[in-house]
Amino acid sequence: MRNYVVENLIEIQRLRQDIKVREVLSLQMPLLNEWSKIDAKKLRSVEQANSKTPCFVCPITPRTWCHDRYGVDT
Repeated sequence: MRNYVVENLIEIQRLRQDIKVREVLSLQMPLLNEWSKIDAKKLRSVEQANSKTPCFVCPITPRTWCHDRYGVDT
């Protein structure tokens, strides 16, 4: 009987946590969808700027490569 009660309490806790996650996500999803639209527009702008302006990309590692070559810290 005791195991049954503990199992039910665990299930209730899991369901409560699931409800909390769904509440948070339901509030955040419209914002995330809008963000993805803005991010796509920003990416297109950067791509257009890159096609018109020469630039270089520094690798993330090793850290000193950009500094040694261009005097730029990554």
